[in-house]
Amino acid sequence: MLQPPPLRVLALIAGAAIVTACGQPSIPLRSLAQVAQSASHAPGGIDWRTFGFSAQRWSYNPYETILTASSVKNLKLKYAFKLGNISNAQPLLASDVKLANGHLVTAVVYAADESSNLYAVNDTAGTAIWSKALGRANSPCWSHGSNGITSAPAIDRATNRIYVLDGAGTLSAFDLGTGKQSAGFPPMTAFKDPLLNHTWSGLLLNADGSTLYYPTASHCDSGTYFGTINAVDTATQKITTFQLVTQKKQYYGNGVWSWGGEAADPDDGNLFAGVGNSLGTLGERGKYSDSVIELTPSLGFVGDEQPENDLQG
Repeated sequence: MLQPPPLRVLALIAGAAIVTACGQPSIPLRSLAQVAQSASHAPGGIDWRTFGFSAQRWSYNPYETILTASSVKNLKLKYAFKLGNISNAQPLLASDVKLANGHLVTAVVYAADESSNLYAVNDTAGTAIWSKALGRANSPCWSHGSNGITSAPAIDRATNRIYVLDGAGTLSAFDLGTGKQSAGFPPMTAFKDPLLNHTWSGLLLNADGSTLYYPTASHCDSGTYFGTINAVDTATQKITTFQLVTQKKQYYGNGVWSWGGEAADPDDGNLFAGVGNSLGTLGERGKYSDSVIELTPSLGFVGDEQPENDLQG
């Protein structure tokens, strides 16, 4: 499977950022706008904590009461905040965030870019509260200088953390309000050889915050890589890995490329993911190639389906 094209649309609720098909911004370098007003009307404020709002990746905010097909045309630019590079990671939002000085901010937008910058932006003032410059990989096939933070981070309000996976393969957790490294979760290696492996998909946190999921793919099918789906115990930092390539001498590839990555069943927590094609001597006939795969929360295999094979009869 080829690398996804550079960013088409970055959206958080009401179109936080819009760029053209070639990856160039229509407003320099991205706008973070209009995302907090409607959500903050709900009691206690509403967060957008993960790619697609929920672990199901539905992009549906059930608390939204203002935006409609008729009212969306009245949206106006609230502010523009300049990032350091193009962005492929959906912005997130946390409401009622306490800062280092003890002040409470109604809403904070968290945005990341391909230079591996992570920004916490005051959604009232449109200014940075804190920022981080993290690791990146200078992929030879990437036209924007580096692969930085491509996967959308994930927010855990119980621990007041935002988890982020950078282009160098380091998984970190920062305090939502201060940007300090979160106690109890030092930076850890999520994958090795960042010139070969990359995570395109948004991080996924389970319901009780005990497990963080992320898949791997490649940069643009460059080199011999082996796709995986991974689960991190957020208390011990132990990684459990499900290998999407079962015969490494015969084929490789099988990355998870989609922006959403895994989606979780709301009833049992089982994970569903779309797996890309295999490469090598088996061509696209490798196990799990071009499949939808289902795993238990602990990454036990449940089943897979190859729609292309079904269509071919």
